[in-house]
Parts: sequence; C-alpha cells; structure tokens
Amino acid sequence: MVNKSLNVKVTPLACQSNSRSVVVSLAFPDAYTLLLSIVYLPCYKTDLYYQSDLLECFGFIEQCVSCSNYDGFVILGDMNFELDPSSTGYQLFKSFANKLSLFILNSCLT
Repeated sequence: MVNKSLNVKVTPLACQSNSRSVVVSLAFPDAYTLLLSIVYLPCYKTDLYYQSDLLECFGFIEQCVSCSNYDGFVILGDMNFELDPSSTGYQLFKSFANKLSLFILNSCLT
C-alpha cells in the first residue's frame, strides 16, 4: 500500500511465476523513479535445490532491473537466512547485491 498523499504512480512490472518476488515501479512527482522488489525467499536448507531457488529469484530480479529505467532500487522482504558470512543464502545474496551495486543495510544498523 502507498499513501495517496504521496502522489506516487505505482506500476507493477513483474511477478515471479512462483510468487517469490514482485517488482514494482514507483514514479514520484519530481520524476524520481524507484524500483521496489519485494521478496519471500525460500527457507534455508543445505541442499542444491535451495541454492537453485535463490539463484532463480535473483535472476528474475536482475532481469527486471536490467529492463527498467530507474533512479533507485530497493529489495525488501523476508530473506529467510541469517546475515552471516557462513550462510549460503547470505553468500549468494551478497554476490548478487555486489553485482547490482547494492549495499546491505544490516551493516548500517547497530
């Protein structure tokens, strides 16, 4: 939901076939466009299916980003993995985030 007083034009861009991610465009009155990806990643497992599911979701998001014009990009949602360097989910996400020049806000929080 977006508050109407913000006067933002919300445009759904794509929804992943398994509904793990949706990408929307938020166009603000000052011509700033924010891409927003909302994710619900699979619960952590140690098998290759888990890694495959994550990479499929990240690939979907990357495709949406590469096909869009935007000023900013944010990923929000349930990552379902610990933000710990030993976590496979975190390692894959960090690589994906680096590729898209994103930074992980957890490092900004105390």
